[in-house]
Amino acid sequence: MPRSLKMLLRRDLKPLKGISWSRQRIGRKIKAGEFPPPDGKTADAPTSPNFWFEHTIDRYLRARAKAHAQGNNNVT
Repeated sequence: MPRSLKMLLRRDLKPLKGISWSRQRIGRKIKAGEFPPPDGKTADAPTSPNFWFEHTIDRYLRARAKAHAQGNNNVT
């Protein structure tokens, strides 16, 4: 069965996935390797918003939950 590729913008992260971080905090976490980098931009313009595929964010949340369940208190 084909997987649907749903694109999430930063504004979608809070209502759909519970991630309420600011644009700056997301940027810092990406730079630190603590959050997945965007999968792309919505257009070619430099000011176009970034997007993540929903499965990218789901994979991040599953890994975060697994680390937390294993007692890794350094999960952010």
